Amino acid sequence: MKINVSPKGRSIGYAGKPKKRFVPEEDPLTNATLQYLKTGSKMEDETELAISKIEALRKDTLRKAQV
Repeated sequence: MKINVSPKGRSIGYAGKPKKRFVPEEDPLTNATLQYLKTGSKMEDETELAISKIEALRKDTLRKAQV
């Protein structure tokens, strides 16, 4: 990008530094966030599995108590 800073309208040809392209796969903050979300999701899945196992054991215990 060239910026015209001369008083007579002549372009002096200043070019700024090229900007780096953002690549999400290489961003450490994005990677850390994805890892955090994966861990949270896994914890939630394990909790739901444990609750369902406890509920199944409770129903089994009630069934055995009624017999």
